[in-house]
Amino acid sequence: MTFIDIGKRHHEAGLINDKGDHIGKAVRFANSKAGSEKLLQFINQYKLTSDHSIVGLEATGHYWLSVFSYLHKLGFKTTIFNPL
Repeated sequence: MTFIDIGKRHHEAGLINDKGDHIGKAVRFANSKAGSEKLLQFINQYKLTSDHSIVGLEATGHYWLSVFSYLHKLGFKTTIFNPL
């Protein structure tokens, strides 16, 4: 599963396996087109596909919407979490 911590200007994505263990290093990316491309590089680096990956997003304000839309276009199943 991929978890994305949403922020106003930057987001951070990390991976955990089905046992809850962290995989690799998290990536920080901007809330921009270039940031989306950096997220896609991260996804490709770990060979994540929509068939075997789920993405959890923290619903911070409206800042999560662009990331959600981007991942939805890529076909990833997403789960939205309330930050409270």
